[in-house]
Amino acid sequence: MGEKELKVGMMTKRAQQKKSIGPTNYKDRVFVLTPTKLSYYEGNLQQRGKVKGSLNINHITFVGNINDSNLQGSNTFQIAYNDCYLYCCPKTSRERDEWILAITQACINQGNLLQQKHHTKIFSSGKWQCCLKSDKNAPGCEIYNPNQLHQPTQPPIPGLSPISPAINNFGLRRNTLDAMPHSNPPYPPSKPWSVSSHDDYPPPVAARPIPKSNHSWNKPLPAEPLSHTLPQPVQKPFCLIPPGKQGGHSQWPRTSPVSSGSQDHTPNVSTSMKTYPSQGKYPPGEGDTFDNEPEVRSYGAGAMYPKSHALSSQIVPVKNFEPSYHQQDNFPPPPQPAPDTSDLKIVTAIYDFEPQEQGDIPLRVGESYTVLDTGRPHWWKVRNSNWEEGYVPANYCKEQTGDGLETQDWFQKDLSRQRAEYLLKQDGKEGSFIIRNSSQPSVIYTLSVVSKCGMINGQPILKHYHIRKNSQDQFFLSEKHAHATIMALINYHKYNAGGLVTRLRQAPQAFLRTERPSTHLFSDSKWEIDVSELSFDRELGSGQFGVVRLGKYRGKKDVALKIMKEGTMEEDHFIEEAEFMTKLHHPNLVELYGVVTKQRPICIVTEYMEGGCLLEYIRKNHYLQTHPDTLLDMCYQVCGAMKYLESINTIHRDLAARNCLVGKNLTIKVADFGLSRYVLDDEYTSSLGSKFPIKWAAPEVLNYTKFSSKSDVWAFGVLMWELFTGGKTPYRAFSNTEVVERVAQGHRLERPQNCPHAVYSLMLNTWDMEPEKRPSFESLHTTFNDLIDTVNASCLAEGMYDAGN
Repeated sequence: MGEKELKVGMMTKRAQQKKSIGPTNYKDRVFVLTPTKLSYYEGNLQQRGKVKGSLNINHITFVGNINDSNLQGSNTFQIAYNDCYLYCCPKTSRERDEWILAITQACINQGNLLQQKHHTKIFSSGKWQCCLKSDKNAPGCEIYNPNQLHQPTQPPIPGLSPISPAINNFGLRRNTLDAMPHSNPPYPPSKPWSVSSHDDYPPPVAARPIPKSNHSWNKPLPAEPLSHTLPQPVQKPFCLIPPGKQGGHSQWPRTSPVSSGSQDHTPNVSTSMKTYPSQGKYPPGEGDTFDNEPEVRSYGAGAMYPKSHALSSQIVPVKNFEPSYHQQDNFPPPPQPAPDTSDLKIVTAIYDFEPQEQGDIPLRVGESYTVLDTGRPHWWKVRNSNWEEGYVPANYCKEQTGDGLETQDWFQKDLSRQRAEYLLKQDGKEGSFIIRNSSQPSVIYTLSVVSKCGMINGQPILKHYHIRKNSQDQFFLSEKHAHATIMALINYHKYNAGGLVTRLRQAPQAFLRTERPSTHLFSDSKWEIDVSELSFDRELGSGQFGVVRLGKYRGKKDVALKIMKEGTMEEDHFIEEAEFMTKLHHPNLVELYGVVTKQRPICIVTEYMEGGCLLEYIRKNHYLQTHPDTLLDMCYQVCGAMKYLESINTIHRDLAARNCLVGKNLTIKVADFGLSRYVLDDEYTSSLGSKFPIKWAAPEVLNYTKFSSKSDVWAFGVLMWELFTGGKTPYRAFSNTEVVERVAQGHRLERPQNCPHAVYSLMLNTWDMEPEKRPSFESLHTTFNDLIDTVNASCLAEGMYDAGN
């Protein structure tokens, strides 16, 4: 026999859009609440259809009202669970309140405490519409007050502020980070609290008669902790204390004025401020039933437990506890812990910056700044050492490493070995060097340096050295020359080879900061671009989407203008997704700056890549076929972009060499992510009418049109094959229908002529028939570092190229 059904009703459900790609639609569903699950079905109340989804009550983190004009219906409420959001709309506000109460009570019965902060608007177009945060998992931005759902005519709860106790009426968890002092409530009424006008709602946890006081103090009642169970300590700070506030104590601000007839007992903070000991006792309030004052024991800074407390018979587990006390001169508040900034990013300015508009603050080279908000991708909100806050360009800062290297041109922490070798070879100057992260855990950094001493075939050689620590915690490249810091070590080797192939001189030209980068011209909130801000220049190419032209934005910035052919794309659906795509940012993704949609044809404005299409670049530069290390580096860069898309649950759907572009210093960037969904072209259409590139498609896409990150992995293997064949077309001799048949029979693309066996083996792994057996982009990205070393050693042994080249 199934679980008891606590509540059943019809509601309109909004599509949850768990994937970044998908339509926004609304469907009527039959919702059924049981003690452990909330499920929804097709059909109606008279005849249910099949179950369409369900969620575990224990997974719910928030349930409450939401008022967003973007939602269908005025009675919508939201349910947050497992980083997803379910929006339901009953027919009436009363039904909405009943569902919220029923689901909340089910959560309480399961011992599941709900968060108090919530988002007041939906996540749309790549950001929360309330706080404009681009992270879908960002915590709520406002405290939820369930009393706003309905306003019964009722006397106030003695000693209880709507959101001040550890657990409020709806079982919401108290968040001490956002707690604010409230004024003392008026004296309690003569009658116990009741909800005569809302008898169909269960009374709140705190709604109980207040015992008569055993004390003679004539003072307002304190808020009481509402739990029998031992609470967890409050480990996060109440607030960040600016300079000048010392130790673990903070000033107690004045409360707001109380209603007439009551007295404001709050001390004047400027003259009568007192501190509260970290151990000791807090005073009892009127209505307490303790035999003695409850002892409070300290378990660390700012964390307190009550030794005993006798409250209502209902047991409610709590995770945060706030002790009860009077806001009186003789009963000051407890101490607040010192600010915890351990999870904040600290950056160093690498360029000077002067404010350009209100809200900006200046940057000074070498100074440190605390990053407060990275919600705007190109402009970060930071705090300087004077506690001033404002926005600065993100590309003017570098994250601190702890050893002060971030301001140096030659320090390129995240550069791969292959990219380092390519850039150093391009520079070719004696003593050019780079320091980067090492893939070996025992090595701190790797130094790569160019030398013309002992050149082979007229080409300079490259040497790689590991920076290690000795037993005295000193850094060294050669054990005879150890130094206390890396900066001191580099300075020594700038004047002395000291066991290296040459003295260190400077960073490669590509990394010299000869001029400041331009700040980002495009607004982070603006994705619709006025065509009058664009100028059109020569044609760069054409394809299934339309014509691509070089252009300028506001006469300053070079951009690529992709002018869409009329009738080649599903324009309305594309426009819905365009704003989301402008929020994707990665060093190996072509930036989509915005779109022109207010006139036809549609024009897509993207970053300009001077090297053009990767497929054409490979076809023109035949020498690359004898340099598998360079080809692998190209694959590595593409893999990095796809790893990023995989991490945010975004599918490309059309990964191929033709959709990658080449920039300065052989930088490869992935383009056109997501656009294939809107193309009307035979190359992208199966016999069933689904749109995808047949010869790059995985078996599950060919058979069931089932896209996933693992289908992108399959396409990535085909892209690798394209590069190692010099740009050949896969399955060139077969039609689309024959390709589908051959792939289903297990046939795979042959090994390219100059492709190392280890690389082809990796391609075969990406072409596994079962998606779950294919590697993820994250694991592929890790594999490439070892693979590049293996290929280099193999090619040297086979004489494909000389050492040092």
